[in-house]
Amino acid sequence: MYEFDLSYRCNPWEDLDIYDGKTILIKHSTENINFSQKGRSAFFLNQIKDRPKKLEYADGKKYQFGKTKLEFSKAVFHGTNNRLGYVIEVLVDDGDYKFIHSSDVEGPSVSDQAEFILTNKPNLVFSDGPLSYIMYRFGMQAMRNSVENMIKIIEACPLDAFITDHHFLRDLRWKDKIPKVFEVAEKKKVKLQTTAEFAGKDVEMLEAHRKELFKEHPGMKFEMKKKMFED
Repeated sequence: MYEFDLSYRCNPWEDLDIYDGKTILIKHSTENINFSQKGRSAFFLNQIKDRPKKLEYADGKKYQFGKTKLEFSKAVFHGTNNRLGYVIEVLVDDGDYKFIHSSDVEGPSVSDQAEFILTNKPNLVFSDGPLSYIMYRFGMQAMRNSVENMIKIIEACPLDAFITDHHFLRDLRWKDKIPKVFEVAEKKKVKLQTTAEFAGKDVEMLEAHRKELFKEHPGMKFEMKKKMFED
């Protein structure tokens, strides 16, 4: 999706050997993309130059690797509109179990973001969640849409678990924002939890404490931009 996130998770210039000899399926780097994403995509593609065996744009495409099917959504908004660019969602289906990663949709708050999930009826969803921590930007209607879409997904899909993380966990009171979703999940016997809970680990809401963490580790915030300008 061409976003370098400052939450201590990945740097696009480290551990590049993971791409060696691989087939790399990525979002299109020049179509359905904004100015910032174009710059990030050019940087990333330069970093992995000559490493993959094959590199292909995956927007809206399906692939088969042995018994496992990969399906990518068309480009959908990175948020509620195209201001922040576009991302693609991904389905992994081994024939017995379906997993969907929503990518950075910020919700899902838009119908076609949710439609990819509803159409494919997964058993497990990893969703990045709505931007409830900056409601002045996200907006009440987008929050209502996100709640409605989460409920639709939980009601319509044969889910074992609905995992919400990333954006939503920047809000220390995220659980208080979706009581109806928890109610529906409980009724459907679907686990509504964080990635940490899903992995059986303690919940450490690092993104909700970024200001404090950047004060403790001031160099981290600027490491990425410095590296990009150097290259």
